[in-house]
Amino acid sequence: MVIDFQNRKFVSSSAFGEKGSVNYSFKQYGHIVQGSFYRGEEHFGQIIGWINTLGVMNFTFSMRDRASMYHAGTGSIEIKNSYLIGKCFWSEGKLNLEDQFLLHEASS
Repeated sequence: MVIDFQNRKFVSSSAFGEKGSVNYSFKQYGHIVQGSFYRGEEHFGQIIGWINTLGVMNFTFSMRDRASMYHAGTGSIEIKNSYLIGKCFWSEGKLNLEDQFLLHEASS
C-alpha cells in the first residue's frame, strides 16, 4: 500500500489482505481532504475527510471490491514521527469490522 498524505509518501507491504496492490492519493483543500483508491490504473473507491486541530484526519469512505460489491465505513489517519497510523471501521450489515494499518515514511 502507498499513501500520499500531507506532501509525504508512506508505504507498507499490505493493506486489507492485498499485498502491495493498493494506492491511495489525497488532495488537501484547507482542512478538507478528498482521496481516491487505485488498483493499478483502476479507480475503485473514494474518501472524504477533514483534518482536526491535532492533525488527525477523520474520514468516510466507499469502495467497490473485486466482486463489484460496495462497502462503506469511517476511519482516521494520523502521522506520528515517520509513521502513518490508520484505522478503518467497516459496517457490513449487522457486523462491524475494524482494520488497522501502520506505514513508514518512504525514504526520498
